[in-house]
Amino acid sequence: MSTLTITYIVIVFFIITIFVLWLSILNHITYSKLKENQYLRLEKNLIEGIVSSYSEDSNKLAIQKLQHTSHYIKNNYIKFSDVASVFLKVNRVFKFSKCHNFKTLFCHLELNSMLRSKLKSDDWYEKSKAILLSYELGLTENNSIISAYKDDENTLVKREVQIALVAFLGWKSLASLPDVTKPISLWQQIRIIEKLQEIDAPFDFYSFEKALKSDNFNTKELLIRIIKNFKLYNYTYYIKAQLNSDNKQLAKVAAEALVQLDLEINGQEVRQINLKLLRVSNLRQAEMISNQRYASN
Repeated sequence: MSTLTITYIVIVFFIITIFVLWLSILNHITYSKLKENQYLRLEKNLIEGIVSSYSEDSNKLAIQKLQHTSHYIKNNYIKFSDVASVFLKVNRVFKFSKCHNFKTLFCHLELNSMLRSKLKSDDWYEKSKAILLSYELGLTENNSIISAYKDDENTLVKREVQIALVAFLGWKSLASLPDVTKPISLWQQIRIIEKLQEIDAPFDFYSFEKALKSDNFNTKELLIRIIKNFKLYNYTYYIKAQLNSDNKQLAKVAAEALVQLDLEINGQEVRQINLKLLRVSNLRQAEMISNQRYASN
């Protein structure tokens, strides 16, 4: 085979490759645009259905709009996740899940059965999203399924369950904190505090006192932040007790909380905190240097 022929084959192959690549990109853009338009149509239809269930229109007209929305979802093979996304978006603005008609709408669109199926899924991602949707929309009837996953092996599922329990049970849910042995991330702590701020139930003295018995450092951080955010001055003794903790992060969170609560810390306590933090820092540096020397040898 001549050099010219080989060159010709290479050029043709290169042109075909470029063509296929551009075709693939164009197809992806077109598909993405179609999906976006479909989502916008879903959003429009679903919002109309939601509005109709709360409007002063005749009951017959409201049912027609809901049926139209239901048929649209089924006939266009709309994903449950897309429907859920619209529900969450609308609810964050209008909090319509607290209204009486919400459950009727949710059931009419057969979303309740779909959600319960997702809650029992073997897919941890699907399950965690279903849990999130349940507590964000206040679907307390799903708590019996969700609470069974308190000790789930998947970290994300377990975290969503803990937030769900706070959303459903309020302050009473804190009584189970001593049983938590896994780390509680800062994001999770913030979400728990947000849920406590949203509920109308009064402060539960018994549950909070029980929570204070936890040995988990992250749980103690959470409790300090709850005391700080809700101005529970009767429990400042608990925060001061954590100043002597061997856990550097916990002692730091405690010191910051006392400052934000505008409480005085005497000079001796400040010196103790600084010495303890310095000691922990020096120990860690020494350990790192030792590890580096061992690795180099």
